Amino acid sequence: MNTHKRNIGLLLLLYWIFSGPIAAQSVEALKKEAQQGDADAQFRLAALYFSGAEGKQRLPEALEWLQKSAQQGNSEAQYNLGILYLQGTLVSQDYEQAEKWLRKSAKQGFTEAQNNLGMLYLEGKGVTQDYQQAFQWFEKCAQKSFAGGQYNLGRLYEEGQGVPQDYQQAFEWYQKSAKQGFAESQNSLGLLYSKGQGVTQDHQQAFDWFQKSAQQDYAGAKYNLGMLYLEGQGVTQDYQQAFKWIEQAAQQGLATAQHTLGTFYMEGLGVPQDLLRAISWYNKSAQQGYAPSQSNLGLFYLQGRGITQDDEQASMWLQKSAQQGFAEAQSVLGILYLQGRGVTQDDEQAFKWFQKSAIQHNANAQNNLGMLYYEGMGVAQDHTQALKWFQKSAAQHNVDAQNNLGMLYYNGEGASQDYTQAIRWFQKSAQQGNAKGQYYLGQMYLKGEGIEQNTQLAKKWLQKSAAQGNANATKLLNNDPLLQE
Repeated sequence: MNTHKRNIGLLLLLYWIFSGPIAAQSVEALKKEAQQGDADAQFRLAALYFSGAEGKQRLPEALEWLQKSAQQGNSEAQYNLGILYLQGTLVSQDYEQAEKWLRKSAKQGFTEAQNNLGMLYLEGKGVTQDYQQAFQWFEKCAQKSFAGGQYNLGRLYEEGQGVPQDYQQAFEWYQKSAKQGFAESQNSLGLLYSKGQGVTQDHQQAFDWFQKSAQQDYAGAKYNLGMLYLEGQGVTQDYQQAFKWIEQAAQQGLATAQHTLGTFYMEGLGVPQDLLRAISWYNKSAQQGYAPSQSNLGLFYLQGRGITQDDEQASMWLQKSAQQGFAEAQSVLGILYLQGRGVTQDDEQAFKWFQKSAIQHNANAQNNLGMLYYEGMGVAQDHTQALKWFQKSAAQHNVDAQNNLGMLYYNGEGASQDYTQAIRWFQKSAQQGNAKGQYYLGQMYLKGEGIEQNTQLAKKWLQKSAAQGNANATKLLNNDPLLQE
């Protein structure tokens, strides 16, 4: 199942304590206390000015009193001042200043500050990235039952950052947080149940936790809930319910959901097929940098499917996807460079992208990389390397690679001549219905190379090949005397 989880961001919650009008005499009394140096009064006055409880916000004065309170050691003021620096609100964004004030507050035990300081270490903002420091600060607030900290601690255990990977510990911390109603943890708990990590796999429990999170409008959980409906895990398969939840997540801007929604429209799952809507959703997702959508959008432009054919647009989107390491895009981009479509023809660039994709086990790229080694295009000719990559691709049932591998064994290129191996690979290709493989296999039966001559089997395979339009097979059937008997 495709999954989504969000990194919990810095909890940008300003703890201003006034939400409505306040009497003038009360304001004056508060000002007097603040002017006399009372840190708590200074913080409350800052909150008052920021909230606009007097009828309008007074932001410069709010910042001034917040700074005074923070400098006197008020932990809430220090926390909020750190958040302002983090956001770039009322002050220029400054991660180092954010770290300074969050640390002061965190050291006084303020849980929100501890959690956010952990996030700075996790992301390397204002400090050198340090997963162990992140872990220590998350642990401090998690031990005080702070749900956000428990979630972040669970993430570190799940991902093995700053601590050995431990799915059971991740499960336990997510569970503590989820029981407090923390939507992100409810979603993550659902994911662990769905994958059986740290807990016995239980799709029904996964469904229940995704549902709890989705009811809080958490987009990732809506997406995951939709995927359970799509795959019929923990619930009866229902494409319409899958579409409903994934569409909601997509409308909230979740790139993975937008991509999946595009696929729904492309394939007509739960909705009538609609290529224009598919392209629209792939475009929304691609604009957010989601590599699979960028690749699909590139393929639509390349094929002119539901959109005006445009090699340059195709190459642009495939480049974006390929540069993120998406193997399918890398493979197709290699072909564009080989053919000079939308880019300047360049065998070396073709080799580069085929290699990147092939290393990720893309069978088409492995076959094409083998061809470049065989022909010496973009790289020094090397039949041994060609054989190696054809083998990798052929093992994944790529018929072109099976034919190419058969030919290398037949001709003794990159390996000793071996008709038995040649027949083996031609048979695999032929049995998948490939016309070339059927033709080569028919030839070997006809000549009795590596196998007992058998004109009936030769005719059988050549006829299959000819029926698919292979002119060489047709010619052989019509002209070889052995096949006329």
